[in-house]
Amino acid sequence: MTVNQKTSPDRSIRATAQKGGPKGDRLAGYVGPGTLRPGVGQLVQRSGQPQYCGAMAGIAMAVIKSPNPRDPSRTSTRFIGDCMAIRQNGQVLTVGEFFLPGTPTRIIEASLAHSGEGVRFCFDIWCEPDPEGRPRSPLGYSYVAYNRRERPPNDPVLALAYASGLIEAPAGDGGTLLLGANEAQAKPDDVDPETGEVIGRSAVPTGEIVSPSDKSASKVSGRRATA
Repeated sequence: MTVNQKTSPDRSIRATAQKGGPKGDRLAGYVGPGTLRPGVGQLVQRSGQPQYCGAMAGIAMAVIKSPNPRDPSRTSTRFIGDCMAIRQNGQVLTVGEFFLPGTPTRIIEASLAHSGEGVRFCFDIWCEPDPEGRPRSPLGYSYVAYNRRERPPNDPVLALAYASGLIEAPAGDGGTLLLGANEAQAKPDDVDPETGEVIGRSAVPTGEIVSPSDKSASKVSGRRATA
């Protein structure tokens, strides 16, 4: 007696042959305010005028703290996530490791510590000379972030401001600025002159990834108005 056996289709995964050059977005090592436009700090020092560096948009998922390579007694703070960076010359970079000016750094650190979810952001980055009447920074300039992320209609901060009568609710909500974020801070951050990375004053012996679920590991500075 002959039995017809059905053969099941081969469902194994096979790689397609590579043809041509690399495909997809090349991941840059890291990006920060100073790497968007190298040498912009010296330009601001000479001209005394603010200069546009570029823009950054993405989702921060975790925080990394490690000794600064230039000064191991200082602490560097970077983020891990998905970020698109647009340099001043229009070049678009895709990165998974990035750092931001002081104010966005503190805001995102606080958000990750409380919610544990990825934090979306979109900033224009400028390099600006120290304003008159404020303490001078070590370099004479600071990197400043301008918030480009639109607030959704159900944004709790806008809802609070509307309900309190501080601002009038527009017909179509499109607030895009962090309230109070365009004034100079009382004490400027120390930044790396080449990259623009904010450098803290406490040492970290080894690279430390602050997990969003480990809320006790995230140390957040007091609130300030700008980077």
